[in-house]
Amino acid sequence: MTVNRIERLPAGRVPADGLVALVSGATNGIGREIARQLLAAGATVWIGARDEGRGSRAVAELGERARVVPLDVTDEASVVAAAAHVGELDVLVNNAGVNPGGEDVTSTGWDQMRAA
Repeated sequence: MTVNRIERLPAGRVPADGLVALVSGATNGIGREIARQLLAAGATVWIGARDEGRGSRAVAELGERARVVPLDVTDEASVVAAAAHVGELDVLVNNAGVNPGGEDVTSTGWDQMRAA
């Protein structure tokens, strides 16, 4: 039996200089860390945020190559507007998720999860 291994590059070894990325749900948590690491690698990163205030605060903390774009991944018009605003991308990270009302995720419906 043959096993194909995927080798990981050492941290900090993947240059992103000149790349443009958009990370949805990047105002906190995993999305924020993904954005931080892309910025550290040299990318310009758009922070997709439902709440522009939180997005602006994230950009202020992340640095000069961070940008904010209003984005609600559950709203098609918002996605279209964000795409038009940002323009061409090299990297797209679909990180945003939904958990309406903070309830246990087992009660989140399939349609709600797919909408994100």
